[in-house]
Amino acid sequence: MNPAKSYAHLFSPLGGEGGENYRAPGQLTFLRAPHVALDTEALKAHGARYAFVGVPFDEGNVGKPGSEDGPREFRIASQEYLSYWFEFGVDLNGLAVDCGDVPVRANVVNVDPDPDHVSLGMKVKLATYPIGTDGNGTEAIGFGFEPIG
Repeated sequence: MNPAKSYAHLFSPLGGEGGENYRAPGQLTFLRAPHVALDTEALKAHGARYAFVGVPFDEGNVGKPGSEDGPREFRIASQEYLSYWFEFGVDLNGLAVDCGDVPVRANVVNVDPDPDHVSLGMKVKLATYPIGTDGNGTEAIGFGFEPIG
């Protein structure tokens, strides 16, 4: 008996008998987890405990461009792993979801949005600003660019 057959649910979110569908076609997700919209109600309805959210951001990077490819590369690399950690008996199957990537915009912040204050090619620095807090009191921040000087 192939011992992998007792872990059939680990090989593909499509299920099935054995490893026949290990390389299931379809949307590429982290650890082959189901794709769920990044929405509070959708996540609650799915019952996920862990969510993978990609942030393809490449600005503010000096000399090593390409970090916007990071979320996709993590998803590709995760195809070589199972959602089960044999040494410790940890099974993420059904607990983890992939919410896709969030859109990243380069906003100019902390300045009036008019031609007198914002111009093409102006020198900027990365800045953060508060967005609000969640029900547990955890503060969320946004980021953007503010003029230098």
